Amino acid sequence: DTLDKSSIISNFQRFADLGLEVHITEMDVQCGTYDNNSGKMVPCSSFTSEIAQKQAEYYQTVLEACLAVDKCKNFETWGFTDKYTWVGSN
Repeated sequence: DTLDKSSIISNFQRFADLGLEVHITEMDVQCGTYDNNSGKMVPCSSFTSEIAQKQAEYYQTVLEACLAVDKCKNFETWGFTDKYTWVGSN
């Protein structure tokens, strides 16, 4: 699974062309799978270096897309790792 950076840039630029600023806030790349029965994310059973690398690639792609659009003003995460994510903790 990879993200299409050019599509993300195009989408950010659509908002910028409307005169809006783009803010990426509280970005969280989840580790796990979606359970259709419960409607909740099921956290991954172990956090591996491969998962960490894939998450890093996702963050990098979105950050690079943000940097490519002048009106993208903010890129914010919950921390430097999602090994201990809050998602699915409720």
